[in-house]
Amino acid sequence: MMNKNKLTILIIVVMAFILFRYMFSVIFKNDKPLRKEAENKVSLFQSLYNSQHLDKIYNESCDDFQQATPRDEFLSIMNGKMEVFGEFEHSTLLHSNVINSKKIILSYRTTYKYYSLIEEFIYNYNDKKDLCLQSFYIDDSGKRGNVIKLK
Repeated sequence: MMNKNKLTILIIVVMAFILFRYMFSVIFKNDKPLRKEAENKVSLFQSLYNSQHLDKIYNESCDDFQQATPRDEFLSIMNGKMEVFGEFEHSTLLHSNVINSKKIILSYRTTYKYYSLIEEFIYNYNDKKDLCLQSFYIDDSGKRGNVIKLK
């Protein structure tokens, strides 16, 4: 009877250890490579914006993005952005949030020639397992942070 109790306790301890290890690995999963990949995508976006390769930004966006925003509308918005804000100068990552190791939300304080404001980029993996732009938000109304006129 004593051996049976010890065996039961041992099995419970082993199962608890396995469960704890699994939970620990899920909670503290290293999302650093995904964050870095998304940050690189934002840098590419900003570079393409400055060089006016807006079609390339659009072509590399997710299907959902393209369905929600027709090409002509996107190009019009981005050209209007260039007119009002000017060229991209620099940005500072404020925070990033990874959801289910598939989607990442990046918020930046972005400085353009004429304005500084908050922007949000959401990247997601598509069916081809490529990280693509799912949405892009320009906080020109100051809801998420001050809009600062520079010149």
